[in-house]
Amino acid sequence: MPIPSVIVALALALPAADLASTDAAGNQHPGHEGGMEVGMAEGSTEPHSMLPLGLPMTRMGSGTAWLPDSTPFYGWNIPLGEWMLMLHGNLFTGLDSQSTDRGHTEYTTIDWVMGMLMGPAAGGTLTARVMLSTEPWSVRHGGYPLLLQSGETFRGEPLHDRQHPHNLFMELALLFDRKLWDGPAFQLYAALPGEPALGPPAFPHRPSAIFNPFAPIGHHWQDSTHITFGVLTGGIYTRHLKVEASLFRGREPGEDRLGIETGRLDSYCARLQVAVARGWTGQISWGRLESPEAAHPGEDLGRATASVSNVQPLPRSGSVSSTVVWGANHILGAGQTTNSFLVESTAVTPGEQHVGFVRVEVIQKSGEELVVPADQTFLMSAVTLGYVFEFPEAKVIVPGIGATGTLSFLPGGLLPFYGERVGLGGMIFLHLRPPTIRAKH
Repeated sequence: MPIPSVIVALALALPAADLASTDAAGNQHPGHEGGMEVGMAEGSTEPHSMLPLGLPMTRMGSGTAWLPDSTPFYGWNIPLGEWMLMLHGNLFTGLDSQSTDRGHTEYTTIDWVMGMLMGPAAGGTLTARVMLSTEPWSVRHGGYPLLLQSGETFRGEPLHDRQHPHNLFMELALLFDRKLWDGPAFQLYAALPGEPALGPPAFPHRPSAIFNPFAPIGHHWQDSTHITFGVLTGGIYTRHLKVEASLFRGREPGEDRLGIETGRLDSYCARLQVAVARGWTGQISWGRLESPEAAHPGEDLGRATASVSNVQPLPRSGSVSSTVVWGANHILGAGQTTNSFLVESTAVTPGEQHVGFVRVEVIQKSGEELVVPADQTFLMSAVTLGYVFEFPEAKVIVPGIGATGTLSFLPGGLLPFYGERVGLGGMIFLHLRPPTIRAKH
């Protein structure tokens, strides 16, 4: 395991002395079956929340996106008086192999770690977030191998068939929530970097994707703005509805994955989110992005997305989590629109020993995006299956051993460049995650 990845694993394990949750009076509540417990609000079946309107903490997704209330929480809660420190993380390290003439086989590590400090301020709730990744060091050659992936650049050339690494700083953000009157609440979000109100919750945070090491090949049609260097978002919400809008910097992160970029907020977006039942959320959003891709500096995009997510809890921390996403990019002024579709699901068995996941994608990409000399749009698809065996009795950090395989179906027009109509890719990996936090009954 590369040294930076060891650092992330150690960072995930740092709260070992605080693994038993502590209530406001300082009473310890040890975890059981590999998970932690959290206190319950009096007379409620939901974990105690600091959010306005009594929204559960599990509602909080990436940026200002909503997850289903029944989303499992993998992490640690460390009470600090009236404040709460929450730590999360995810790490995959193993051998990634992709076939075809454009494929490669490499050892890689994909990871992130996040800290979130939350507490009362100015009559509302203030939240500070820091999210980091070692991928600038652990992912080589501009990105890990992934057939049919596209977007961003490496050494001045467009990336293709590789997923670019995340930045060292994935999120540095402040959120402020406060109830307005006897009805709704408002939220303000400022980040450098962070995520505007565009698209579904980002794939690293979706419960339907968290055990899958690979990014969706439709990532740049759906949720690629989850690392944006400059975001201001304002929103108003009730328990079941949220309307929000953002100003942000449209350009994707540059090749320097270690720094923090600055620039004017030249793009905008709006999103409507709904949470009609405990296990369901949905969103529709639209945004105008100024020159998002460095390889096409004069090309502005309109992006539209829609998604639905569901989490069905099972006994003893089991769950079935599913997401459906549509995303479209429209090149402004050129009249060209390409679409992407994704369906993914993850099942965690009761007792958290076995995890299975599936992802199906269908997407249109141009020859320019795939860096092939063909002036046309190609329709392609990919089907991914995966399995992780976990050791749930672990108290500090939960290790797992997993494998995933993907069949990529290429149109005939790409045969001269890939050499195959069906590509095979996959990864054998070690997975590390924090334990599961449960409600204390």
